[in-house]
Amino acid sequence: MLIDVAARPDKYTGVVTGVNAAAKTVTVSAWYISDETTVPKTVTPAAGLQVTVRPNTKAWARNANIILLPSSNATRGLVCEFGMLEYGSGNQCYGVDVVNLGSVPNLAAFQARGLMTQGMLIDPGKQFGVVAQSTSVIGFYATAGAVAFQADCAASGFVVKGATGNAFEVRNPDGVFMTFTDKNGVVSLDKTSIQNVPANGRCNDIASTFIGPIVTALTVCNLPNPSGINALRKITVTNLSASTNSILWAGPVETGGGNLGAAPGVIFELQSDGSTWLISEKSTL
Repeated sequence: MLIDVAARPDKYTGVVTGVNAAAKTVTVSAWYISDETTVPKTVTPAAGLQVTVRPNTKAWARNANIILLPSSNATRGLVCEFGMLEYGSGNQCYGVDVVNLGSVPNLAAFQARGLMTQGMLIDPGKQFGVVAQSTSVIGFYATAGAVAFQADCAASGFVVKGATGNAFEVRNPDGVFMTFTDKNGVVSLDKTSIQNVPANGRCNDIASTFIGPIVTALTVCNLPNPSGINALRKITVTNLSASTNSILWAGPVETGGGNLGAAPGVIFELQSDGSTWLISEKSTL
């Protein structure tokens, strides 16, 4: 049996190995501090603290378990199933309703623990997979994991309707705005990634701004392929004013016979139509 010491914020727990009724003493194998870490810590509690033998540390209203053994005839299992049959106007029944009957917040209405492929599975045919109504802080919150949100085979991957503040925000770990889209669809703090392209190098499929090397002789740099993932993409290519010769940006360009010559200090803004880079603007540093 277990024995607990009532200390806060952490508690001490041990295993009772002996009881001496005459001496009114309890022998404990070791004291472990419960501090939510995965590595047990043996710590002796201070004298004078209250102890509880066979503590009830968690209350269960209902606890059901299912065990599928390798020798079981069953190949699948279900711990609990609730059936609903409604003949009225519809949308009047709840499968599960969890209500807080007290005045202080509960931790969670639903929790999935342990090794699982899916924490929650919603079968096809539902009008809404998950609905969060008038939450006071966040409607959907994801921490850790490789991907916080992913939409596969959806008509719209992400829809924001009737936002009163910003429709989309990106913040750093300190909560500072990195970029955001307001409720009218206007992007603020718009940022683009930059690639420094070496002589005879190729622009990647990620950056939006490409800066060629400082050249003293005619040099070739290769534009990205305008098709595939780069279709409709906008990019900027630059030959720095410190150069003393031109850069030929090689690739399918609307003019220049496949090469776009950029003299020192010249910037081209290009957009792909799916097969060719079109010149949308030319400027000089």
